[in-house]
Amino acid sequence: MNNDYKLENKIFDIILIISIVLSIFSMIGNILFKFPLNVNIKWIGFILISLITYIKKNDEERKIGKILYFSFLIFFMIPYGWFNSGGAANNTMGYAFLLLIAITYLVYGKTRIFFITSLIAMLTILHIISYYYPSLVAIYDSKSQFYDRLIQIPLTFIGTYLLVKKFSDAYRNEKEKLEKTNNKLKFYANKDTITGLYNRRFLDQKLKLIINNADCEKKEIYSIIYDIDNFKKINDNYGHDYGDLIIKEIGNITKNIFKEDSFNARWGGDEFYTIYFGEKEKLIKKLEMLKKEVQEKTNIKSIKITISIGYTRIKNVDTIESLLKRIDKALYTSKKAGKNQYTYL
Repeated sequence: MNNDYKLENKIFDIILIISIVLSIFSMIGNILFKFPLNVNIKWIGFILISLITYIKKNDEERKIGKILYFSFLIFFMIPYGWFNSGGAANNTMGYAFLLLIAITYLVYGKTRIFFITSLIAMLTILHIISYYYPSLVAIYDSKSQFYDRLIQIPLTFIGTYLLVKKFSDAYRNEKEKLEKTNNKLKFYANKDTITGLYNRRFLDQKLKLIINNADCEKKEIYSIIYDIDNFKKINDNYGHDYGDLIIKEIGNITKNIFKEDSFNARWGGDEFYTIYFGEKEKLIKKLEMLKKEVQEKTNIKSIKITISIGYTRIKNVDTIESLLKRIDKALYTSKKAGKNQYTYL
């Protein structure tokens, strides 16, 4: 059973409970203010059909109960109450509005169209009959009408409030769920699932933005690429799970060292990419720290893990292609020179 259907049943249960409570208070009020006993017939019927529908929890029985419930209201309760409670002078329109809200939310498709059309048609017919045949409508003195409204108006407003509040709460909850889902989708669209760093797609966008907009002659912006030395052998000898563990740990180290003035991403496979906004001297210290911590903190199976690094300063004349070509060359130089070092080009 989906969440929408569960919510729909909860709201319908609330409507049924409101119906029963409303009927009981109305009957008590009618007795206290000495209305004719026959005006309570509709309320007794309303209580019975609400109770019967409420105890039916089976899906098919609940659907049938819903149809019977709304049919009873439109084709019996409204016309009966109209003729026995003062016609247009009673509170039928308030209940009709409440009924319209319930039908709109709880009934779908052709059944909804049928009930809403029937409700409008019934109210129109009742007004026409009252106009041409006023003798068919029971008339009560102003004092009786006053007491009746004293009960019915608060009950109608309370019922409407509870119903609309449930709709409002449901809408707010669904909106919050949607926002959480969208945030998750945004996270997974931009982040690497193993390291929590940004992914290649989002990095490409960031690089384009920097190259197109940043004044790289006035600001020092560095592009850094680094990968794990002999990573294929590590995967082959110890398995991909261990390889992922190493990648995750290097991701954590990267986030700790390049906390500020940096943009960190997993380039792909065992390669990482950092964009650093700052002075070269400070960057070199961070690169030394990066090398050292990788060796110290990834020593999980007593294997020496090292990284090779290539870095370069982004220039105003750079394109993404020229930048990547230069930084790849710097990384290759570090590898060729013996690994576990960094090279600037």
